[in-house]
Amino acid sequence: MARYSWCWDQVKNPLPLTPLSQDFFNTKREGMARAARQTGRPADSERIFVSGYAFARPVEPSADEAESNSAIAERYAESRIDRLLELWGELKKRGVTGQVADTLDAMRGGPQMAQREILKAQRAAARKCVNQSVHALGQE
Repeated sequence: MARYSWCWDQVKNPLPLTPLSQDFFNTKREGMARAARQTGRPADSERIFVSGYAFARPVEPSADEAESNSAIAERYAESRIDRLLELWGELKKRGVTGQVADTLDAMRGGPQMAQREILKAQRAAARKCVNQSVHALGQE
């Protein structure tokens, strides 16, 4: 039995694609794959079209590729954090405060601390959204 099965993404591609759309689709994916490799976060997959419907299955990187990707991703993350901190210094001069400020301040503690703060902020935003939805449903 194959390790991975072909999957049809009904959300992103609910209808069959024309041959021209398939060509655009493949061109877009090539660019996305190139950018993902440059950041050390490739998500390679095989794609086929059957009667216009797009099917995909993941392709796992080799151990050597995975190690190389990890090193690239770490270097890329560090460069992005440096740039964010530079921008943060500029925003702080303008008096920016709140959740964005807290998250950017946490980045001074390094990528791991920044990731924890970002996840904490995402969870807080999700809870707020759920609470607002529940409140709105209760008023109907």
